[in-house]
Amino acid sequence: MFDTIVMKASYVSIAFENWNSLKPIIKTYLDEEMGLRRRSFVLHDEKIPYITYKEWSQSLIVQVSIPKFLYGNNVMLLHEKDISVFFQRLHERLFELFGVPLRPEDWYLYHNRLDVCWNFAVDGQIDDYLNRLSRLQLSFKKTVVTGYLETVAFKNKSSQIIFYNKQKEVVHGKESKEIIEQADGLLRMEIRPSHHDWTKFSRRKRVIDLLKIDVFTEITRKVMKQIIFPNEADGINLAWLKSQSYKISQIETVLGFQVLHQKLPEGVLKQFYTAATYANRKNLVKGIPLPRKQEKLELHIDYAKLG
Repeated sequence: MFDTIVMKASYVSIAFENWNSLKPIIKTYLDEEMGLRRRSFVLHDEKIPYITYKEWSQSLIVQVSIPKFLYGNNVMLLHEKDISVFFQRLHERLFELFGVPLRPEDWYLYHNRLDVCWNFAVDGQIDDYLNRLSRLQLSFKKTVVTGYLETVAFKNKSSQIIFYNKQKEVVHGKESKEIIEQADGLLRMEIRPSHHDWTKFSRRKRVIDLLKIDVFTEITRKVMKQIIFPNEADGINLAWLKSQSYKISQIETVLGFQVLHQKLPEGVLKQFYTAATYANRKNLVKGIPLPRKQEKLELHIDYAKLG
């Protein structure tokens, strides 16, 4: 439902002494306008990967994958009942590190980063879906394909929608065998809404107002209405092509011959071939049976089962 979030709490007072045992990266720069040196502390915690504290503004910024923080991986989707658990555990960890109490109400979205996500169980059809997605054009977004259908993204300057093979990602991330198995057959969708999108739900982008099923539903419904796959002729898809031992040129020949065979009587068609070539085409057709029925490709979220 929700994955990575970057959020900020203001007016958080952390004494310099608190950082001594944590060994953070300390960055210092000169504020030329004020003539003052500014310090920030960057900590890579075992539970919260990215923590930044800006001493001069007393701003605490954290970046964390909510499901990883709770479940140990982000293949499992966040459950609504665990959102309150997330805030409680976050409070406990930050209090353990810095001795400062922080409430859920203290956090606001930072740089608009809150990934809205879903896993589609499509089994052996992931490449087919990514191939079809790569040919879609969404309003006001550019379609960007990374690698050989590694990732398909629809982007503009303020927002993006990303689809990818979740199992490939966790394999690349060297996750455990159990997590890799959990990700088998999952097409991942991640939506990164714009500032304008978020302010529809909370003018100040307060996190507790955004981590809600109603917000997830409205954002994903808007995207899903745009993901419409046109019908494909003859039921041929990428998985079928990959399964063939014949060359692509031979498959092209069969397709062309079958179209001509459908349009012209056999007696007429034979006039355009030598006897040997015609016999070769007929044998090729027998050897490459084309799929006659294609399973309809569609992506669906069962909103009734959320919660």
